[in-house]
Amino acid sequence: MPRLNSRSTGFILFAALLASVLVLSGCSSAEEETDPATETASVTGAGDPEVREEYAALNGSTTPDGQEYLDVSLTDDHVFSTITEDEAVVMLQQGTGVLYFGFPECPWCRAAMPVMDEAGKNTDIGQIHYLNVSEIRDVRTLDADGNIVEEEPGTEGYSEILAELGDAAPEYEGLDDPEQRRIYVPLVVAVKNGEVVGSHISTVDSQTDPFEPMTDAQRDELLGIYEDLFAEVAQDTQVR
Repeated sequence: MPRLNSRSTGFILFAALLASVLVLSGCSSAEEETDPATETASVTGAGDPEVREEYAALNGSTTPDGQEYLDVSLTDDHVFSTITEDEAVVMLQQGTGVLYFGFPECPWCRAAMPVMDEAGKNTDIGQIHYLNVSEIRDVRTLDADGNIVEEEPGTEGYSEILAELGDAAPEYEGLDDPEQRRIYVPLVVAVKNGEVVGSHISTVDSQTDPFEPMTDAQRDELLGIYEDLFAEVAQDTQVR
């Protein structure tokens, strides 16, 4: 085996070092070019299992007064993703997408969710960002003198969400004050660049019993309402 002189050895070491740098640079470039939003978008059809399980947990059960809940059986490719109160505030301030406020014990929510899911898929909305509001809202009443009394405080995040929703949040019923707002559910809100561009509450006017399945006509009406609402932001939706 030929003996290498110091010049040859130095050249080989330099070449090896250069190759290592190129390899590492290649890995670094690949990582930098990877867009997390693109990665998320590729699996948009797989919704959060927690949402499906949260609603399915009440299938076949009844309310305390004996009313039977409608079954909600979302498929694995449902469009719902859970968010926090803080994330909802940020979306309302600067985001684009659809927010859904509800909770599984709400019979109107259970009637609306499968239709909402279908509308989301039909309009390629990506995700519907879901926040369970059952434990975060305040409770207010009027006392004998007509003064508003806060019986149960809401969370700080809930107050911030209400402030960002503005008139998109319904007036608090029974307080005789249009400035008092509350999230009644299901409330679905379309947001574009931090501006509320549309919203819908409940299902359809003709549905009077949320424990009974909607008729085909009612379902089609609600589907159209959601599709029109989602179309406001569908092209600009960024999956986060």
